[in-house]
Amino acid sequence: MKLAEALVLRVDCQRRISQLRERLARIVKVQEGDEPAENPDLLLDELNETINELTGLIVSINKTNSLTKFDENRSIADVLAERDSINAETKKCLMKY
Repeated sequence: MKLAEALVLRVDCQRRISQLRERLARIVKVQEGDEPAENPDLLLDELNETINELTGLIVSINKTNSLTKFDENRSIADVLAERDSINAETKKCLMKY
């Protein structure tokens, strides 16, 4: 699987997890004696499967980023960490003003 494909699948998994959590939150509040609109056990199973799929994708993406050279001295993972650090510093500076 190519990195770009894995990144797209990761976003899809994250979206599905969010939707499944929202659906679960809606059905847990049911009047005593009423049946939920969906089977919570099936939703939980689907949520767990999707989380496992996401975990596998993240492991694969991280491995690829660690092994792929960005330049002579840094991997893609190194550059992504630098980007995250710069973003955090920028946010910190903006919060001062």
